[in-house]
Amino acid sequence: MTATEDRTIADRLTLMRPGPPPIHTRAEIRALLRTWARENPPRRFALYETGSDENGWDGTVFAWGLGFDTHLVVRSIDERVHGRFSSAETMLSVLGRRFDLGMVWIDEEP
Repeated sequence: MTATEDRTIADRLTLMRPGPPPIHTRAEIRALLRTWARENPPRRFALYETGSDENGWDGTVFAWGLGFDTHLVVRSIDERVHGRFSSAETMLSVLGRRFDLGMVWIDEEP
């Protein structure tokens, strides 16, 4: 189904009607979930670390994450670092003890 077709079904399902809740089909529920996923994606971000030595500064992107309304999840490329954090500030505070961190949001805020 297309996003427009899914939205039409989702709109029909979310209308409040008096009486007992209706029974939905598998296709209707799937359309509702696809619509919700399209309209509520998490924001992507990257974590990078920098450091210097006698040859100057260097750095790398070492982790990617997803930002949800209530929390963030992060996983390093080599899978050594991963976690769930209540906020970007908490994540940077915890992981910043080990790395010289920077964070960049890939997706704009909705």
